[in-house]
Amino acid sequence: MFDQNTEPESSNGLPSFNEAKALKQIFEVKAKELGVSQREFGSIAGIGSQSLVWQYLNGRTPLNLAVAVKFAQGLGVQVKDFSPRLAKELQEIVDAARQLDDASKDGARSRVSWVSLPVLPIDASGVCKTSYTPPMAFTEHIKVSKQWAEHHLGTDLVNYYVFVAQDGAMQPTINRGDLAFVDGSVSDINGDGIYLFKHNGLMLLRRVYALLEGGQYCLKADADKYQSEILTKQQALELKVIGKVQGYWSIQMF
Repeated sequence: MFDQNTEPESSNGLPSFNEAKALKQIFEVKAKELGVSQREFGSIAGIGSQSLVWQYLNGRTPLNLAVAVKFAQGLGVQVKDFSPRLAKELQEIVDAARQLDDASKDGARSRVSWVSLPVLPIDASGVCKTSYTPPMAFTEHIKVSKQWAEHHLGTDLVNYYVFVAQDGAMQPTINRGDLAFVDGSVSDINGDGIYLFKHNGLMLLRRVYALLEGGQYCLKADADKYQSEILTKQQALELKVIGKVQGYWSIQMF
């Protein structure tokens, strides 16, 4: 089962803040009715720890579609009640699924156009076999619908490639084995978001956001057990940025 997710488009954080504010208001009412704490709700709904629930409710970690659906199901509401943006994205996925179903019924599947995106090769130790600059020799590709790719990633797909998440640092947003779609044309920190870095031979996914004071940046993993790192502007410029994650597919294992 594949879930397509994208980060909020705005760089000023307002959509994420407004969504979190609306969700928090709903949560406070519904949690009281259900008689559950943030910790209990996070466990029941499959969101994670109390800390993660708090981060989503207070806008510290932006909502994505998978998490929004879990909140909606757990609270007995609809995604549109707190995030029209993600509700629209969910409807697009539903509509796309219906179109594929209709296409298969009338024999039109053969008319679907596909585009191949290269996969960054990773060896057993988690070390990327290539330099951080996209190399010539990619050994694997993933085929995706051209219509989907152009809608979610844009029409210029030459610099895009796929990275398979190697650890749980970005859980529950991006889990081990999930497919991250990386824009390789981004070679330095360009606004808040999730970036792919190369550090000590390892490929790392981390969320980056600018701090209000001193021009510093925070490198943050979504998983609680990973510590955040504060970088000066100069240190941020020296990072080997592979690219910026524009979306991901989450593979749910059963």
